[in-house]
Amino acid sequence: MRRVAGIYVLALGCVASFLVLMVLSFSELRTIVRQLSDNTGENMVWMVSQVTREALRVSLVLERGTRSEGTWEELAFRLDMLESRVRVISEEPLRDFFRRHSREAEFEAFHASFARLVTALRVAPEQLPPAGRLTLSREMERLANASSTLANASMLDERNLLGRHYDTMRKASEGLLAASLSGMALGLALGAWLLRSLVRQSRVTEQLQQHQEGLERVVAERTRELNEALATERHAKEIYRSFITTVSHQFRTPLSVINMIGQRLKRRAHQFSAEQVRQKADSVTTATSRLLELLSSVSRAALIDRLELSDQVETIDMKTLCEKVIRDMRLLGYARPIPIDAPDDLPHCPGDPVLIAQVVENLLSNAVKYSAPDSPVTLTLRSDAEALFCTVTDQGIGIPEEDQPHIFERFHRASNTASHFGSGVGLNLSRTVLALHGGELSFSSVLGAGSVFTFRLPLENRHAAS
Repeated sequence: MRRVAGIYVLALGCVASFLVLMVLSFSELRTIVRQLSDNTGENMVWMVSQVTREALRVSLVLERGTRSEGTWEELAFRLDMLESRVRVISEEPLRDFFRRHSREAEFEAFHASFARLVTALRVAPEQLPPAGRLTLSREMERLANASSTLANASMLDERNLLGRHYDTMRKASEGLLAASLSGMALGLALGAWLLRSLVRQSRVTEQLQQHQEGLERVVAERTRELNEALATERHAKEIYRSFITTVSHQFRTPLSVINMIGQRLKRRAHQFSAEQVRQKADSVTTATSRLLELLSSVSRAALIDRLELSDQVETIDMKTLCEKVIRDMRLLGYARPIPIDAPDDLPHCPGDPVLIAQVVENLLSNAVKYSAPDSPVTLTLRSDAEALFCTVTDQGIGIPEEDQPHIFERFHRASNTASHFGSGVGLNLSRTVLALHGGELSFSSVLGAGSVFTFRLPLENRHAAS
């Protein structure tokens, strides 16, 4: 932190120094430009040259004398012109030019000679003898020479002044250039340092942003997992709550039948004939069978998650297996005829016959259970080059549309099956068994019109254990 502060202080000091140097250079250049724009020196040189010219003309007029007409009028005119020229260089600001260049003594001597000659020429010059006029003409020539010398000296002074101005301007320009180049170099150095700092800061910011995004992804993932776990737990609680309610209801009915028959026999056993006792015994047997079936379903539900195929997979004759399942169901009291539609050349498929028989029994018992006693139930077997298909069709109560997405969930029962005996385990168990064999279970159903369940078994051994 101190290093950064020191760099800032040093940079600010350098910038301030360069600014001061640039301001001084600009000020000096401005002064020089102002002095160069002042035309006093040029005006002075021109005006002194005019004085020389007019002095020479006066000398010529004096030298001619009376040889031409209008000489004295011309002399008066030339004297007036000469006086006006001298008066101009004698007043400010041209007078200050001699003072700045230390030429004031020379100018004073020139001015004294000029005043003396003009005074002499103003007093009746036509009455002067030729020798006197010649003398005054020679003095006027000397005065012209003096003014010429003064003009040359003024020109040299002006050139020297311009030379000094140009030297000063060159030095100021060099200082300004040095300040500009130094400022530019410092600016480039500061720019490079700032750019490097910005790049470093950008990288740090990007890393922080990536880290923050990573943390946000982790938090979002953990939140999603927690929400999924919470939803799963809630769903499981709801399933088990529904299961307990269903099982309680299913247990209550046969137990009530058994309890009622037992109470009647206890109170009025002597009033019942042998046939009546046999009928009541049949009712007790039926109720007990329902309880055993319910307990069997519950036991199967507990074994679903640990279900696996045996190592010895057999070749299944599906038609023979379905016929045996139907015969076993008749022994348990299912009297409804279930025809089998199967071709003679139906291929065999690999699998566990006990588990596949359980699937067929679940589908057939559901079809019989949820349809009217006189409603037909059919079983159809078909195959293609890759799989064997078993379809169970009924014309029963059907499955409500809102229950169809959940029909394979464990313990789920459709909303229109409350009056029918069941545990909600059979379809879930069937799908699990078929998945172990590499097959699948699908269905279509229309409420009030019946359902069609079809399972598919591959003709090759593709069960999950492989």
